Amino acid sequence: MTGKRGAAYYRARLRRDHPTIFADLSSGKFVSVREAAAAAGLIHLPSRLDALKREWRGASGAQHVEFLKWLKAGALKRVGRPIAELMGGSDPMYGPFCRTGSKATDPSRAGL
Repeated sequence: MTGKRGAAYYRARLRRDHPTIFADLSSGKFVSVREAAAAAGLIHLPSRLDALKREWRGASGAQHVEFLKWLKAGALKRVGRPIAELMGGSDPMYGPFCRTGSKATDPSRAGL
């Protein structure tokens, strides 16, 4: 059985495989072992996009509808480009990712 991959594991890996980053960790350049491990490429820290995708997958149909309405109401106007251009499609509200009448966009089918 392998050991737990916590701070002690990554500290040892940094000491052994990435001595420069370990020295930076020891000197306080990195706030945490996790941050140093990410800098060394030992772990992947999720981006904001990763978090958005994770939350979208966990949202209900009604929450999808509410979010898409929020986008349509002007959230993307701050970006400075039309939503169709951002989404890569011709539908000015949803682009190619959502079809009108689908579970995600039809409030009467939300939660199905």
